[in-house]
Amino acid sequence: MNSLNTIPINEIPAIDIHSHTGSVHAFSATDCIENGTTEYLLRTMKLANIKISANTSRYAIMPRGSGYSVEGNRQMLKVTEEEGVFMWVTVDPHEPDTFNQAADYLKHPKVIGIKIHPEEHEYELEKEGDKLFSFAAKQNVPILGHAGAKSCMPETYGFFADRFPEIPVIAAHLGSGFDGDPGHHIRAIRESRGGNLYTDTSSMMSLVSNLLEYAIGIMGADHILFGTDSGNYFSPCQRARIDGAFISDCDKKKILFENALKLFPKLESVYLS
Repeated sequence: MNSLNTIPINEIPAIDIHSHTGSVHAFSATDCIENGTTEYLLRTMKLANIKISANTSRYAIMPRGSGYSVEGNRQMLKVTEEEGVFMWVTVDPHEPDTFNQAADYLKHPKVIGIKIHPEEHEYELEKEGDKLFSFAAKQNVPILGHAGAKSCMPETYGFFADRFPEIPVIAAHLGSGFDGDPGHHIRAIRESRGGNLYTDTSSMMSLVSNLLEYAIGIMGADHILFGTDSGNYFSPCQRARIDGAFISDCDKKKILFENALKLFPKLESVYLS
C-alpha cells in the first residue's frame, strides 16, 4: 500500500462497500431509469476505478415487500464469479430460510457479511434487531443495514452496535433521514460506546455540496466507508465526489479503501493484486 502514497487520488482503486445488482422480483416504475445488469456494474466499476464492489441482490429487496431474499441471494452468488465482485447475503426476518442460507453462504470467500433492509422488507429494526444482530454476532461478521427511514434510524443501529460490540455495524446512507436532518449518522457514531458503528457515502445525499466535509469536520473519517448504491445511481458521480472533496488526501484514502480493508481483511489480497 505504500506505493499508493505517490499517485493521484483519482488513480487509486476504490472499494465500493455498498452496491446493488440483479433484476427486481416484480414490475417497478423505476425499471426504465435504473440498471441492475452485471454488464452495467462492471462497466461503471471501470469508469469509477472501483476494484472491489460488494453487492446486495436487487431481487432480494426490491420492489418493496418480503419473501424473495433466498432466490435473490442465489442469483447474487453467481455474479460473484466476476472479478472484483463480492456480496452481502441478505437476511429477512420474514423469510426464516435466509438465516440458514446466510450461515452457509458466509463460508464462501466472496461473501463479506449480512445485509438487512427494514424499509424494503417492512419491519421495525427495534423489534427485530435482537434476532438479526445476535445472528450476525454468532457468525462473527459485519452487518450492513439501510438507515434513515422511520423503521431504521441510525440511532437504532447505534443501540444495537453497543449491545454487540464484537461486530462492525454499518448504518448506510450518511446524511439520510426521513425528517430532513442530516446529522443522525454523525450523532449516532459519536455517541457509540464501542467504536464499532460506521456509515457509508451511498445514496444521493453524498452529492450534497458540504455534507462530507461537515461530517468529517465533526467526527473525522475513520468511520466512513465508500459506497455508491450502484444500480440505483451512477457510481462515477459518487467517486468524483470523494476525489474532489475539500478534505485531506489522508481522509480520502480512508474512505476509498483503508477503512474497508480494516473491517474486511479478506479483501486485502484481492485489492493489492
